Parts: sequence; structure tokens; C-alpha cells
Amino acid sequence: MSLLNLIKMAESQGAFELLLAPDATPRVRKKNSWIPLSEKTLTAQETRQFLVGLLDEEQRQQLFKASEFEGFWLSGTQRFSCSIQVTARGFVGALSWIPEIIATHSFWGFPKWTEKSLAAGGGLHVLVGKNRLHLESAAVSLIEGLNANTEKSIHWQKSETLKMVATSGSVVTYGCGHCIPEYVDILVLEGSSESKRALEFAEKGKAVLLLVQAHNLVDAFDSFAEAGLAQKVSRYLNWAMGIKILNGSSQGAEGLVPVFDLLAAVEPVRKMIREGKIAELDEWMDKPQSDDTLSSGGTIEGLRTMNQALLQLILKRKIDLKQGFEESPAPEKLDDLLRKVGF
Repeated sequence: MSLLNLIKMAESQGAFELLLAPDATPRVRKKNSWIPLSEKTLTAQETRQFLVGLLDEEQRQQLFKASEFEGFWLSGTQRFSCSIQVTARGFVGALSWIPEIIATHSFWGFPKWTEKSLAAGGGLHVLVGKNRLHLESAAVSLIEGLNANTEKSIHWQKSETLKMVATSGSVVTYGCGHCIPEYVDILVLEGSSESKRALEFAEKGKAVLLLVQAHNLVDAFDSFAEAGLAQKVSRYLNWAMGIKILNGSSQGAEGLVPVFDLLAAVEPVRKMIREGKIAELDEWMDKPQSDDTLSSGGTIEGLRTMNQALLQLILKRKIDLKQGFEESPAPEKLDDLLRKVGF
């Protein structure tokens, strides 16, 4: 058994997170639960071979010195995230990755106006999600959408990410976040810790795409408020999206389904951010909409709640009812929406 075989077995089951530990069977995460991937128990020597074998010499030294390692590695065009710890039993590691189908522009299907907003220049654009690889895939999708329609200078602060970006008309550079060329039109920054700098560049007229790891949009805006950035966010925000990738009704990578809520910075939203009424944002986003809006999947003034997005997936049979309610931030409101469309 090889690590590559384990990864292929996981993908065949629609799983893209793998947990390896000594004296335990390999496990994969499916719908928030870890389940056995095979009946074979891994030895301490096997887990060491699988996990340490991923790292280069410098990374191995870091692991042995700190007894832990978090980072990325590339295999062909696929990018993997790995977290490894040295325990009394041996090496324990978790791997996560994205299949090639996710790293495409067509997979996400973001509204065209979100790309046009980036291309127009200026303002803050925020992607929010729990999984960093998913966030980066969504950002790649937006950038590749720009490449097809415009010529822009884009700078991404993380060099390893840019191996996923297929450029055409635009010029994409990469490097550390403190070495940003003056001529850049669009800047991609990662992490809520970069929020202040993102706003500084937005003030200078740059279009900024900020990737924030958070559970949902409300949590992300809470972090802005706690950092004392609410006033500037309300002034420069253009849109924010909270993204997820679900395991849909089909098996394997083809069954993966993107879902996202979308918030355009219309005046009611700016006012709530400015006044620090972040708790009201979630309630405002879930306000009742017309039946026509719900059945068509359209939005009002750039508004798309997570429940509305889940509703569309249920109606299109891409996910089942049980999963829809498990993923819903407010199941009772999803139930109301389903009743309104006669489901």
C-alpha cells in the first residue's frame, strides 16, 4: 500500500481529507465524520514513511526540531495541505487536497458582476471559508475569469498558490506580501491578519481580494470589528462571499458541489457594519424574499443567503434534504423556504 493508493481510494469515495496514525486504520472525512478507509492497520514505520517522505530536507529538519509541521506540497498539478505531529506513538498526520475539477473557473460559477467588480479596480472584496485550499481555489477561479476578459496586473502574496493559476491576458506575479509592485491593479492577500493592509491598499485605489478563514460571513465581519476596522470596511467593501464545497448526491470528484452566500455592500449593509450591528447582518440576509426570487435562484441587490443557495441545490437534486438541513445555518428558515416553493 502506498500513499498515492490511499489518496486514490479516498477520492473514489468522494473524500479529500486523510488521517494517518500509528496502530490505526487510515481514515477519511466524509460529511463531518472520520470513517475508516480500509481495514489495514498502519504501523509506526509506515506512517513515518508516508508522512516524512512528503517533505524536503529543510521541512524535515523543521519537523524534527519542533515536533510538528504545517505546510503544503505539490504532486503534478495537485496541491496538498499537510499537518504532521510527532507523538509518543509515532508520526500522526492529516492531509487535505483539492481534485483538479475544483481548480477550474467553471466549477464555481460565480456571478459575472463579482469578476467585473474586481476588474473595475478599487475596493475590498472578501472571500470567507473554513478550508484554505477551497478559498484559494475560489480565488483562482475569479482570477481566471478576469484573464478571459481583461488585461490586469495581479499580485498574490503566496508564491506556491500561483502554480494553480492559468494566465492569459493578465500578468500575475507572486511573492511576499511586503514586496508588492506599485503598478499592481489587483492584490490578493491571505488571512484576517492582513485586513488592515488590505484596507490601506483599497484606500490607495487598488482592488484587493482578501481571503479570510472563518466559519461564515458574520464571523469574518466580527473579526473586522474587533480589530477596529469596521468604519473602513463599511467604506471600501464591494462584496463578500462565504464559500463551501459539499459532497453531493453523485460519487467521487464529480459529485462535489460548490455553494456560497453573497453579500453586496449596499447601503443597509454598510450602515450595519458602520454602526457595529454585525449580529443584525445575518438576520437581514435571511429576510423573506419573493417566491419568484426563490424559485429562479436570483438575488436582490446582490443578496444570496446560504439557505437560498442550499434551496437551489436541493431543487436541482444535487444534494438531498438531509444534507441541506445539516449544512444550513438556520434549518427552520430553510424549511420555510422549501414550503414556500411547494417542496
